[in-house]
Amino acid sequence: MNRIRNILIILTSVCLLSCGGGGGSGGNEPADAAAYINLVAQPTALDAGDKINVTVYIQEVNKDGIVLKIRVPSSVLYFNDSGYLTVNGNEQNIDPEFYQSANNLNYLVYILSRDQFGTSNEGELRVQFQATAAVAAGTVAVDVDFDDPSIPSAQEFDVANPQFSAVDSVDIVVTNN
Repeated sequence: MNRIRNILIILTSVCLLSCGGGGGSGGNEPADAAAYINLVAQPTALDAGDKINVTVYIQEVNKDGIVLKIRVPSSVLYFNDSGYLTVNGNEQNIDPEFYQSANNLNYLVYILSRDQFGTSNEGELRVQFQATAAVAAGTVAVDVDFDDPSIPSAQEFDVANPQFSAVDSVDIVVTNN
């Protein structure tokens, strides 16, 4: 009986040690991340004319900064001057570096330095969009890339080749009134 118990203890120990710490948030924290991000969009069911609030929680921004891209369906438009970056309780109005459209999608792009996130190295970006027409099955998605300090900001994004790989997303539905 002691032998079986010892074998079970050894097997359990091996399993626990090989599994690591676990956790994470659904795969949106790769080991070589430019930053860790999570997306919240509310409401997810809306009528044309309604506004949708999008919040991107940002943590552990790398030393060179990030290029943060938000993608929405073409009938969901950025509400001007609605962008706010909050760090350590301090809120700052922030405009996107790019707001461009291609292939029935709108892209909102922010280039954010590591310094903008203060000593906590975390913050949240809030923006508002307005739905203008029905979307049967749409997605609000976010991507984060490393900022390359050797490339001028004006060249960091090309809507013809957005190099967008969603790190997190939320499905939305827009109906006509």
